[in-house]
Amino acid sequence: VSSIKIYNRYGSEVYSFDGNYTNQWQGQGKGDKILPDGTYYYVVISRGKTRTGWVQINK
Repeated sequence: VSSIKIYNRYGSEVYSFDGNYTNQWQGQGKGDKILPDGTYYYVVISRGKTRTGWVQINK
């Protein structure tokens, strides 16, 4: 994975990582603050392909 971006339900970017991603995202937002429960959307670029989807955070 060369890039990952996480967005909240309003479309605001809450997390991004560029480089050699290896599971650095653990549900934190910018400033390493834990994100509240909810649905988040991701855009991942890997091997030249873009993939999108969603993830649910429940504590």
